[in-house]
Amino acid sequence: MIIQDLINSLFELSAGFFLWNNVRVLYRDKKVRGISILSIGVFTIWGYWNLYYYPFLDQWLSFLGGMLVVFANTVWVYLAIRYTREKKKQQKLVKGMVLFAKTTELCVTHGLVCATPALEVKRMKLRQIEKELEELKPKDVEIKNFQKGDIKYGRKHM
Repeated sequence: MIIQDLINSLFELSAGFFLWNNVRVLYRDKKVRGISILSIGVFTIWGYWNLYYYPFLDQWLSFLGGMLVVFANTVWVYLAIRYTREKKKQQKLVKGMVLFAKTTELCVTHGLVCATPALEVKRMKLRQIEKELEELKPKDVEIKNFQKGDIKYGRKHM
């Protein structure tokens, strides 16, 4: 054993310990904040290179410390990708629900019964829906104090 291997392995082991703390925090919060998955990915790839490289240098203690680092980074990257994808799916769903709610609100505001399928509503932009509803609304009728019971045959009865 050489002193350089011992010192390097202490750095690797320390890094592995702190990286496992990052994994624990990410698992607990299920949110990726303030750090790029790509940068950790690069350090993970570098760690795999070190696992290949350390045996050529006959630095087996560094190799063992490197295993801790690589495994922690790999788990962190996996969790980060998983939680980021889940968040994006959730945001899409919420965006679709908000768009559907706004569309329904527009229909009620203009006194119309909307029969637009939910999948089409998700694809349509809010401005297009407003424009279409404005075209359907009678120009000479002002709708005030609209209540739930005022809908009849798709338009507010006058």
